[in-house]
Amino acid sequence: MLTLGQTVKLGQVSRVPTRAPGNPGTCVEKKQGTILFCIEVVDWPVEMRPYLHVNTIMYQGTKAIIRYDDGTATYLHALFPTQSFEAIVGYYERRFGSPTTSLKRSIAPLAAPRRDNPTVMWQSTNPVTNHLTTLEVRKFDDSRGSFPDTRRGAILLYHEWSTSIFPQLSTLELLLLRSDEKTR
Repeated sequence: MLTLGQTVKLGQVSRVPTRAPGNPGTCVEKKQGTILFCIEVVDWPVEMRPYLHVNTIMYQGTKAIIRYDDGTATYLHALFPTQSFEAIVGYYERRFGSPTTSLKRSIAPLAAPRRDNPTVMWQSTNPVTNHLTTLEVRKFDDSRGSFPDTRRGAILLYHEWSTSIFPQLSTLELLLLRSDEKTR
């Protein structure tokens, strides 16, 4: 089974605690609470944590944004510093074997020439549900809108029917979560 870190996976049940009124917690609710976007710590092996530690407006540390539909994780998005791309691909190769596929994608950074965006993918089919699951590592995160992030890459974990996190969730909403976290 494909995972982020050691155990964070699709299908896991939300571990979001009940919140007090006026305390937004670490999640953004959509569609009357049936969809949650949460920032959660990922249980990366100790040796991998330095490669995954980020300081962004969305979150700090070794976390991920997890989309929960009706309380079940359906899409995971983790960031890493771009220079960690090879180390992260190596970690997943040791864990899951050779990638299923490598894509030759490109990005168009703001006011800069196009450049390659190496993307490596592992795919597996759950024998019980027959769902195709994809673990994708992109050197540059171009999944959040029109301009790619050339300082950070992305690890995405999703089913073939999963709905992505962005653009349903805005960076501003994540920034507000982070500022609320500082006041607690």
